[in-house]
Amino acid sequence: MTRAGLTAALSVGLLAVSFGCKPLPQVADGETEAARPTEDFDYAAYIEAVYNKHDPEAIDRFFSPSVKVHSVAPDAEGGEGTAYLKDLAKNLITAFPDVKLSVDEVIRDKDRLAARVTLEGTHQGAFAGIKPTGKRVKAANFAVYRLANGKIAEVWSLTDVAALTRQLTQK
Repeated sequence: MTRAGLTAALSVGLLAVSFGCKPLPQVADGETEAARPTEDFDYAAYIEAVYNKHDPEAIDRFFSPSVKVHSVAPDAEGGEGTAYLKDLAKNLITAFPDVKLSVDEVIRDKDRLAARVTLEGTHQGAFAGIKPTGKRVKAANFAVYRLANGKIAEVWSLTDVAALTRQLTQK
């Protein structure tokens, strides 16, 4: 930070203390919002490669080898590692061979990324204990990711399995 920048930051800090306010975080010279860690992560490329192109092996490009997955659906235990995520992707693609995920919204903040995704596909393989029905389904997924070193290191994800199940079991 330049001397003038340091003086300005100290002045803002002193004014804030004088009036009982907390100063806003300062951006160092040369840094911009685009320099934040999540800005370099291409979430849409992850969705496209793994799910829309049906390539679970692409998970290695986007996730840390020791990724921790805290949840994937209500009442489902999480897991750890890219092998766990590859198995989940393979199971989804087997159950819904034409699966397509659409990225509806992505929000980024420091090392966190939150996403809202819509899943669509035709049920042609066993899913959640339900035999293939041939029905088209559509469901929402919400996830929060923690990134480290340019890859996803931690996941909290919930898919609306109740909506999927309801669509698959309705007459």
